[in-house]
Amino acid sequence: MSRHVRAQVLLSQVHRLRALVLLGRFLDMGSWAVDLALSVGIFPYVLKLLQTTAADLRTTLVFIWTKILALDKSCQVMPAQGFAMQVTLTIQRT
Repeated sequence: MSRHVRAQVLLSQVHRLRALVLLGRFLDMGSWAVDLALSVGIFPYVLKLLQTTAADLRTTLVFIWTKILALDKSCQVMPAQGFAMQVTLTIQRT
């Protein structure tokens, strides 16, 4: 099974919340877990999901986003800094 197919479960509305909760629990295990999740290509999926307006996903997505930013130095100075600011402002407005 390819990395793309495994990570794509996050985009499936049927399994999305459960997959995000499990991902959050995994990332909470430490920097090695964040590194491993990023190595299988989870970052673009998380970025895409951060654009969602679904209120039930927001808390879990913010937790995942902060774990990635806090524990992975390469994501702290990424080209999408403007996007991160936009996501932050969107979350604060709701």
